[in-house]
Amino acid sequence: HISIAGQIDSLSNHTQANGSLLLFVDTANDSVQFLNDICLTGTLTQKSKIHLKNNLLHIDGNLVVKNLNVAYADLLDVQSIVGQIYFSELIDTENNSIVEKSKDEPLFASVGSYNYNLFRPYYQYCSDNFSHISITKLKAMDYYVDDINLDFIIQNEKIEIPYFSLHLYDGNMSGLFSVNLHQGNPEDIEWYIKANVSRLNSAKLLPKRKVKTRGSDLNMNLELSGKGIDPQQDLTLQGYLYVTKIGPKFTDNVLRSLDPRGTDKSIQDTRKLLNWGYKPKLISFEIKHDNLY
Repeated sequence: HISIAGQIDSLSNHTQANGSLLLFVDTANDSVQFLNDICLTGTLTQKSKIHLKNNLLHIDGNLVVKNLNVAYADLLDVQSIVGQIYFSELIDTENNSIVEKSKDEPLFASVGSYNYNLFRPYYQYCSDNFSHISITKLKAMDYYVDDINLDFIIQNEKIEIPYFSLHLYDGNMSGLFSVNLHQGNPEDIEWYIKANVSRLNSAKLLPKRKVKTRGSDLNMNLELSGKGIDPQQDLTLQGYLYVTKIGPKFTDNVLRSLDPRGTDKSIQDTRKLLNWGYKPKLISFEIKHDNLY
């Protein structure tokens, strides 16, 4: 069901238009297929208000989903999406770009996960842009995660996930994520993620090893930031990944994948120590100036 209402004023010197859009899809008893291989089942409601003045288009709205399932051939299967997302965007129709409005406003995510959790009830009940989505299970090819929860704040060029959590191979992962779209050019998009992983079962990381036995637990902390998402253009990446708990066999597999030809002396020396019975205490990866250390 689609409903559109609007009013256009072109008699004055400044073109103005106001409108509203309602989209309702209910496929609880059937599935909708579009773009050839993508199938939807569930309930989806989208409401938005549109205001156009000269070349500035302002869109406010929300998207409500209930028990929505998304499948894309054998590559992606997302089960039971529930939640509500609010969004507010200002678009320059003449330049076909997003208008940046919040350059000097701090991201909710930048205050850190601990402070956000402390003030989450305030954001939840006092912010008109607070959104939340839960997903029962997400499977991408041979990899999967369960019990996904995400808080969203979408306002103009900034998309913030000040808190997310999920179950990953018998372990847990939580953190925050933010994206600054700027004017919408792929090469200018900036992103940032900070997360920690605890008790991840390393035996389940390799898709061919779908066994019920438990491998060594992995604990790790990561903080990464980058600019650009177009692989055909220049990309920048920096940050770190600290693995604070890892088994020797899995460590050897990681080092072997980093140096498949066996040409890096330090990696080969480390593998010899692992074969002699040494157990790693900490493995760190740091990315500076697009180089891995």
